[in-house]
Formats: sequence, structure tokens, C-alpha cells
Amino acid sequence: MIIEIGNVTFVPKLIQNLKHITDEEKEYEFLWESEGILASFESNDVIEQLISYAIDKNQSNILRGYCTGALSKSKGKVDILIFKTLAEDDNLLVRRNAIHGLRKYPALEVKEILFRHINDEDGWIQHEIIEILGEKGLLIELVENNRLPIKFYNITVEAYLKQIMKYSLYKLIPTLNELSSIVKDNNRLQIQIAETYCYLSEEGKAKKDYREFL
Repeated sequence: MIIEIGNVTFVPKLIQNLKHITDEEKEYEFLWESEGILASFESNDVIEQLISYAIDKNQSNILRGYCTGALSKSKGKVDILIFKTLAEDDNLLVRRNAIHGLRKYPALEVKEILFRHINDEDGWIQHEIIEILGEKGLLIELVENNRLPIKFYNITVEAYLKQIMKYSLYKLIPTLNELSSIVKDNNRLQIQIAETYCYLSEEGKAKKDYREFL
């Protein structure tokens, strides 16, 4: 399909093509490229079309997921309430993309939404939320409000440690002890916790962690 830059007239046809896709893995490249194309438009009309399909539970999971993905990366203006609503969806791809879309909003606008979904059953959503909270300076507040995940997935632990080191979050050192007990049977994560202690100049605790599995 040849596309003229800025020409929105082909958008309905592109979306119609997405409607007929049933094998996400087989058609991934086309889906990914289509999502990027749809995200490139600032037109309110295109935004409204994407929203209408994203929120319509009668549409296929693939179509809804990739329309949400286009909204999350859109160059146009998308009301944050759209992502707040879609973050509650049963469709995993919709939820993942809705959470990703929150990256472009100010900390005060996304804080409660992110806190609310920190216990999502999907590890990648937890991972993304921890990254966004770190980027927006909200991780310490999450801990101070006792809102850490009830269940930490391994990828969430990795994201949490990276944010602590990236932003030198010394106030979160006490939480490393809790994490160490949670992942006590995972040597790789224990090493990462020890490395985080070292990075924050807590060398004594780091050596203790290393000795426990040497």
C-alpha cells in the first residue's frame, strides 16, 4: 500500500485491513507498521476513529490492541481519560498499550492511575509502570504510600533495581532487603540486588548477598 504523507483518506481502509487479521504472529510486521502509520497523524478525525475501535469490545482483540497502540504513540492529542478507561480492559494488549500511553502525561495526572494498576496480573505491565514511576520521580512516593506490588514478578524486580540505580534513589535502600527475601531462590536477581547495594555504596550488604550463594 502506497501512502501519501498527511493523506488521511486511506485510514478507514487501513483499519478495515486490520479487522481481518486473525494471526497476530504471522502478520506482526504489517500490524507494527500499520500502528506506526496510524500514530503519525495529528488529525482529530483519525484520533476519534482509533478511539472508537479501541473502546469497542465487539471488535477483535487484535484490532482493539493495535488501535490502542497507535493512540499510545500518537502525535495527536488524546484525552488521558481514554487511557484510564482502557487500562481497565480485559484485553491484555489493550491494557499494555494503554499503560504505555500514560508516559506522555505529567506525573500528577498519571500517578493515581499507575498506583491503581501496580498489581496487574501481567508482569510486563508491572515492569512498565515501575519504569514510568521512576522516570516521573514517583517511585519513592509509591513506597512511602505502601503501594509496592503485592506480588513482584522477576521482570518487575529488574525494572525496580534499574530505576533505583538510574536515579540514585537512596531512600529505597531499605526495600532491597525485602526484595532479597522475595527472590532468594533466584541467583541472578540476588546478584543484581548486590550490585545495586554496591552502586549505592552499601558494600557490606552487597558482600553478604554475594556470600550467600557462592
